[in-house]
Amino acid sequence: MTDLDIHKLCSKFDIEILEEASYVLWNVWKAVHPKYSTLQACIGALAEDSGLYQALKNAHGLKKYDVVREWAVETKEMAVQGQVDQLLSEIRPAVSKLVTGELTLPTWTPSDMGNFEMAAHLTSLRIPCLNGKPSVLLHDLGSFESDPSLSTRLNNIFTPNHHTFLVNTSGSGKTRLLLEGMCRHWGFYFTSLVDSSLLGSSDVQNSIRSYIPDSPGFRTTLPRPGSPEYESALTRNRLNASRIFSQLFLARLLVFDLFVNALDQVEAGDSAVYKLRWLFLQLQPSLVHPQIYDIFDALTGTLSQATDSYINSTTKALLASIRKRCMDRPQSPPIFCVLDEAQYAATQHCNAFRSDNGSAYRPVLREIVRAWENQCAGQGVFMVVAGTGISKDVVDQAMASAIMKESKYRWCSDTGAFDAVDAQRRYIQKYLPPAFLSSASGERLMERVGYWLHGRRVCHLSSECLTDQFVRAEGPGPITISSRYKLDFHKLTKNTDMIATVHQITTHYLMRAVLPGSLGKDEKTYVEYGFARFIDAETNAVAVDEPLVLLAATHWINAHYRSSYKFFAKQIHVHEATSNGFENYIAFCLNLAFSNKQRVDEIFTFSGTPPEWARQKAELVSLHRSASSNSVEISPVRHSTISGPSLTLGANAKTTTDTSAWLDHDAHAPICFPHVSLGPDLLFVLRLADGTNIWVALQAKYSTGKSGMLSRLYLRRAMRSVTPSEFFLDKEGKPFSPTSDPDLVATTLQSLSMLPHRREDAGKYSLLRVVASFPAQTALKRCIEEDLDTQGHPIACLNMKYIKQLTKGLSPVDFLDGLEKATMSAQVVGKRTRKGSGLRPAPMKSMSTFNVTAARAQFPSLESGFIFGDNAGGSQVTQGVVDRISDYLINTNAQLGADYSVSAESTRRAMAQAPAEAAKMFNASSPDEIVLSHSSTMNLENVARGLEADIRVGDEFIITGEHEANAGPWKQLAKRRGAVIKIWNATPTNPSNPYSLSLKVTDLLPLITSKTRVVAFTACSNILGSIVPVKDVVTALRAQAKVKGTPKIEVSVDCVAYAPHRFIDVQDWDVDFAVFSFYKVYGPHLSALYVRCATLQASLSPLVHHFLDYSHTSYKLQPGGPSYELAYGTTAAVAYLESLTPSGDVRDAFEAIALHEQTLVKPLLGFLTADKQRERGVRVVGEEHAGLSRVPTISFVVVGQKPLRSRDIVAVFDKKGGIGIRYGHFYAYSRIEDLDPKVDVNDGVVRISLVHYNTVGEVDRIIEILEEVLAE
Repeated sequence: MTDLDIHKLCSKFDIEILEEASYVLWNVWKAVHPKYSTLQACIGALAEDSGLYQALKNAHGLKKYDVVREWAVETKEMAVQGQVDQLLSEIRPAVSKLVTGELTLPTWTPSDMGNFEMAAHLTSLRIPCLNGKPSVLLHDLGSFESDPSLSTRLNNIFTPNHHTFLVNTSGSGKTRLLLEGMCRHWGFYFTSLVDSSLLGSSDVQNSIRSYIPDSPGFRTTLPRPGSPEYESALTRNRLNASRIFSQLFLARLLVFDLFVNALDQVEAGDSAVYKLRWLFLQLQPSLVHPQIYDIFDALTGTLSQATDSYINSTTKALLASIRKRCMDRPQSPPIFCVLDEAQYAATQHCNAFRSDNGSAYRPVLREIVRAWENQCAGQGVFMVVAGTGISKDVVDQAMASAIMKESKYRWCSDTGAFDAVDAQRRYIQKYLPPAFLSSASGERLMERVGYWLHGRRVCHLSSECLTDQFVRAEGPGPITISSRYKLDFHKLTKNTDMIATVHQITTHYLMRAVLPGSLGKDEKTYVEYGFARFIDAETNAVAVDEPLVLLAATHWINAHYRSSYKFFAKQIHVHEATSNGFENYIAFCLNLAFSNKQRVDEIFTFSGTPPEWARQKAELVSLHRSASSNSVEISPVRHSTISGPSLTLGANAKTTTDTSAWLDHDAHAPICFPHVSLGPDLLFVLRLADGTNIWVALQAKYSTGKSGMLSRLYLRRAMRSVTPSEFFLDKEGKPFSPTSDPDLVATTLQSLSMLPHRREDAGKYSLLRVVASFPAQTALKRCIEEDLDTQGHPIACLNMKYIKQLTKGLSPVDFLDGLEKATMSAQVVGKRTRKGSGLRPAPMKSMSTFNVTAARAQFPSLESGFIFGDNAGGSQVTQGVVDRISDYLINTNAQLGADYSVSAESTRRAMAQAPAEAAKMFNASSPDEIVLSHSSTMNLENVARGLEADIRVGDEFIITGEHEANAGPWKQLAKRRGAVIKIWNATPTNPSNPYSLSLKVTDLLPLITSKTRVVAFTACSNILGSIVPVKDVVTALRAQAKVKGTPKIEVSVDCVAYAPHRFIDVQDWDVDFAVFSFYKVYGPHLSALYVRCATLQASLSPLVHHFLDYSHTSYKLQPGGPSYELAYGTTAAVAYLESLTPSGDVRDAFEAIALHEQTLVKPLLGFLTADKQRERGVRVVGEEHAGLSRVPTISFVVVGQKPLRSRDIVAVFDKKGGIGIRYGHFYAYSRIEDLDPKVDVNDGVVRISLVHYNTVGEVDRIIEILEEVLAE
């Protein structure tokens, strides 16, 4: 092709753009340089040789290309080849010695230092030595081949015809598995990060850190996609990375070829021996050259001058040659290319590379894999990439390229672990002399290994340091821990929700030894963060069960996030099936108190004269029976400083078997939370200064009491529960003896009597009885004469003044004082005031200032800036609600009644938790009084249907004209059964505003007769916004019913408009039915119904299938199951409310909410009732005064000479945008219809309904638009 032909053909290309210039070069060189017969090779030539590129530009401008045709490419390649040959010749003798075994890693020789037996044993193991220190990681490499289970695991990881990503948590043994695989297969071991262990070449690490960012034209941050420079910058970055990682791969091949050449010169033997020697060179690349620390990195540097053509052709030729020679050897599998510590590459240069479509950034890991796959295509080389703390999404995205889509890439987590005691023992036995293992110390060591070192292998790699020889080998000063073994939880700081969950898991486990069954949809992320581990081979099953990891996580969280004390303080009110917040708090404080020896009579206040021994100092101790010696070890506990023989402070011994085991010292935990029928809430042992021991049985009562005192009934029960003669006895004195243990009472008392070194002057069983109550005081002397103990066991109460002083400076500061004051002040504020003939609820006091900013942060929808002013129609939901619904659907979606897998268990748990959380919202006595359904209307309709058989002709129903949900079902029931409907009407409260209405109890009482059967009213009107003082109303109506001789009357309260603003207390109110909708209380679209237990059993007929018997449960009113995912979502709504105040109590949350909402009510009502607006015709529908007797649901109409339709007012807001309010009758059709003067029912009222996440600024904006509307 002539120069004119070339120029004419290439005239359409822009010579200034690298990719287009390569077309010009290809047309010039394809006939004279066969190595450059591809466009990719030409791009590489131009990218690496700026002189060539400039010469091509000049030639193209002159239309003469001879200079380019004669460019000295071969001379450059020959120079590179010469340098490579020189370096290889320098290491050839050493490589030959490595092949024959004359050169190898040195072995470690320990110093006897007075323990000759231990030193001799360790010397016999021939443990490799690196930098003067023993390397257990490299010891006995190749031994997995002889273990069937380990061999199977290797087969699963090193799978021909597949690329594998090996992933598991830090310290799970991935590197050792990779090394074992390289002892079985020919291949290459790379690591993207060389840590303090100094294993492996630094070639990949140096490429990432230096060679790539220093390459010509590399952009650490790409231009914006679509910009003029974007495509060329991305192409250059990819070319640079591809060239460097290809050079690196070729460097490894060149040395391997040298190794195989040397191997050809020796008599063939066991190939595993030579694979191990080749691996040693890759792990210690300084072995073969005295002046070069890393031969592979040095060769990579030499190859930086080579052309792409040279690299590609040489790599292809070497791979074909080496593979043929290796495959000719018997039993040689395919070649594997391993990249360890891939998490480093997965986080580097993320702004320098993008996906093929440009939609997302990609890390340099993708470029590594892409380059090596290109080099190895069709050569039978398969990759194994391993990483720790790496997101599956990151890896999947990084591998998303055209090449990777064509290949088979699989995930594997088959690392195994030391989950069985036998496996632990076999491993540790290698490093300890037989004589020591058979000794008492050796047996005890193995017991402790079994207890503490369960789980990932890093714990056992560290356990060799239990021998003094390994410790001495480390030298003086702190021991350096390789980064591959460190437990680092700093990634948790990126996820505040997850760190809170981890905190909850660790504190609950360390207190009660209880772990979660499932971590939900985030469980794989917990592995990424180092907290959990995969326990299966395919990244499906996750576990949190490793003592050292839980301990390390607790220590880290206490130091970087939140103290355990703060967690237990916040949870002091929580009472769950597996845990009691007050018990946990007391246990934590007692451990804190006895961590340093304290006098017994300072911590406990005795009734009467304290025993003499109470003046001694005491400490909390753990008693554990050694399985090897059967002796009981007694050890002091300093759990608050993470010191002691037990990982957990308490044992949640909720079965009689577990309780008996703890009493017999078969558990490590110093505190027992025993079986509920035993009696005490806590059991523990104190060791006195003279070495004697006493049991302590403690009953914990979190109670407000009466007048600041624990009630006499509770006190008597508490005293009885800690008395040994009453243990495992019911109220009638009958023993609790399951069929599995008929002698339970006797064996329990026998265990108490067997306490080692027990005091003889502390009662028959050496037991101190303690009652702990708060905020109510105990005052034991009130019931001391009724004490049932006849065996001389002293009794005392916990000195809460001491506990207050002990915890005073801990965060939250002065927690107990603040809690006590808030509770006591709440008792003082009790008398309700009356105005006219109406009623007013009691004023409220809050424990703390409400933080609206923190509250709003929990609602994703509020981030939009939209002002939600229609919350009475439905509130926004928290992120926690969304997460739990999603978690259920993704991870635990199964039907009740199924007996398969964890999912079914999770559904049962969700359907147990939801009623329990709803019960908190009602203050119901039991979750069995709760019914969940799709809507409040449906729930109340089911109540009416359930009552139908118990209604007689002429019975009377009293209802209000509020929302039809609590009126319509009673109207329909009356129609079906011939009952009579009476209306409790609202009456005006302001002569100047006929629409200012409220319900008055004086209007209700005349309606009650001997035939009254049901009274149904709202706790708060969804139109008027006024609160009805339910307790006073119910008290008055029941008293009136008694006077009238009413045989049976049931009260139904609609709390739908009340629940978002105030605390419901069905027990205090004395009502039979109550209902609210979770979707108006920051949760999903589900309704909760309370049915009093007595009413449920006496009055209601079941609505369920005829063959089911639910006659004594709330399920009789639930003809079909609710949405499981929505039910689970409701639990997050309650948790959110609990988080609003330091106490974690829903009641306190609503008190804080009520006070904040007054800041919203006052300006809005003030504007609407101002003289200017009255003159304009604005009339508030409902009471006009701001106060705690109303909620921020405010309705109004505009009447008079210039009336405005409600829909037109709302239309202005809609047009302006950014604010949502509504108009209409809101299903309170009768209430709007009865207004006088009349209003159009369908046009209804304008309603602005606010809740606690609304702000004063939002109210100001609403007022601003109202001013515009009313001015027209």
